[in-house]
Order: sequence, then C-alpha cells, then structure tokens
Amino acid sequence: MAWRGLDLFHQVLCQCEFINKKLAALDEYRRLRSKAEYSEAAREAGFRAIATVMEEAKAAAPTAAAPGEDLVLAACSLVGEALGMVVRDHPEAAKNAPFELRVNAIAKASRCRSPINGLKRPTQRFSEPMRTLAAGRKID
Repeated sequence: MAWRGLDLFHQVLCQCEFINKKLAALDEYRRLRSKAEYSEAAREAGFRAIATVMEEAKAAAPTAAAPGEDLVLAACSLVGEALGMVVRDHPEAAKNAPFELRVNAIAKASRCRSPINGLKRPTQRFSEPMRTLAAGRKID
C-alpha cells in the first residue's frame, strides 16, 4: 500500500513538473514577444526622431552655390553666417589657389582666424593609441 501511494505521488509530481515546464516555456515565449514589440516600438520612435531632425535640417539647409560661383567663398560665407559674422573675399587672392591658401586669404580679408592651421596631422604620440583601438587591441 505504501509503494502504491508513493507511485501515485511520483506520478502527480511528474505531471506537475511537466505542466510547470510548459508554463515556463509559455512565459518565455510571452517575454520574448513583448521584448520584440518594445524593440520595434523603440526602433520606430528612433526613426521618427531622425526623420524629424532631417526635416528640420532640410528646411534650414542653405542653397547650393550658383554655377561659376567661388565654392570656397560660398562655404566660408555659410560658416560666417552661422557664426554671425561678415565674410569678405580677398581682393588679391587667386580664385584657383589651393584650398588652404584660399581659406586663409578669405579669413585674412574677413579679419578672423582660420582653423586650417589647426587641422594638421596629429603627432605620433596621439595617433598611435587611436590606431591601436581601431585595430581592436588593448592599449598598454
């Protein structure tokens, strides 16, 4: 009689365990489905935010330079306009001069500093860690 009760208890226990495993699998399925829904909603919200910024930028984007216009001067004028300053063309500067010389001449005529001199190549001391990181290695 005791063995029969133990067998019955074991059978009920196995059935409960089977039901618990099915419920755990169902809970995991629901969790993953909910996670996918939240992920999709976040993705759509991100796309909407990007689209909003792009629409604002598109509305505020300056027009391209007219054909035959000096592109370097036009670009410097756009930057100057954004900074609230007047940009002037250098009267003696050659229109076909290299970019750096052209920007420096425009900056001189406009009585402002040119950032071109600050864009030189970084020294070995600073560029080596960046190359190391780009290669995926640890910095010693």
